[in-house]
Amino acid sequence: MEMSGFARIPGSIPIVGDIGTVWTVLASRVAGALGIKLDFMSYNQSTAEGIEMRE
Repeated sequence: MEMSGFARIPGSIPIVGDIGTVWTVLASRVAGALGIKLDFMSYNQSTAEGIEMRE
């Protein structure tokens, strides 16, 4: 997924990587910083967690 357009916004953090992999790390850290408990987390399907979720 192309996200380079967002990198031009002042104060933004450019993220380079597979969105399926980056999303779980980003969501987990943002939720932790905000003190929010996530009831469900979607994982990349190539990981053990993703395979378990799919089944």
